[in-house]
Amino acid sequence: MALVRALVCCLLTAWHCRSGLGLPVAPAGGRNPPPAIGQFWHVTDLHLDPTYHITDDHTKVCASSKGANASNPGPFGDVLCDSPYQLILSAFDFIKNSGQEASFMIWTGDSPPHVPVPELSTDTVINVITNMTTTIQSLFPNLQVFPALGNHDYWPQVYIIAHVPVGYLPSSQNITAMREYYNEKLIDIFQKYSDVIAGQFYGHTHRDSIMVLSDKKGYVAVLLESDRGESKGRVHLEAGVYPDPDLRH
Repeated sequence: MALVRALVCCLLTAWHCRSGLGLPVAPAGGRNPPPAIGQFWHVTDLHLDPTYHITDDHTKVCASSKGANASNPGPFGDVLCDSPYQLILSAFDFIKNSGQEASFMIWTGDSPPHVPVPELSTDTVINVITNMTTTIQSLFPNLQVFPALGNHDYWPQVYIIAHVPVGYLPSSQNITAMREYYNEKLIDIFQKYSDVIAGQFYGHTHRDSIMVLSDKKGYVAVLLESDRGESKGRVHLEAGVYPDPDLRH
């Protein structure tokens, strides 16, 4: 939540680190050398708080302070608040104008703020992620960005999207698509959080089917669109076998 922790975890990382911060300094004058392989920006935990604003009532500066008294709020934030947009822009401006070359950027999630649950909504989470995505695209149009979703980037219904499904392989009724230990662990997790998982979508086995995952009481919990397979608490309706590629609307 502090300013430094809230955002500027944007580090230029190189495989061949030098002493100190490991940031290779561009030579004075002349053109910068092309980016070295393995040299990239890492951006994470932006935690944009759209409610941040300067007000005389320091308990209402930002929702992420959860009513605590902001100590010294300014245009770039406060230690008790998540990141205002201006702080995020300042970090991106540093990246853009640092003179450091990079091959790509990894963005490892957590864009929404730490706020009480009643103050979150699907629209809020989507709008924050959209805001950050648009900002990165506009500031770095020619830089490849590899994003990942963080634990704060879901609200409240979740789609599980993966390649290898839970359940058994279509060619065998006793061999799971993944190791059986992990298969059963995942099923337990999916049953536990079935109230927030809206659906699951897989590939891998090249068979078009629908599976139903039941909860521990036998009620339908989650719909899985995947390939043929059965595991505990699951039945399937197989529609057919299709060649590559598989497209669905």
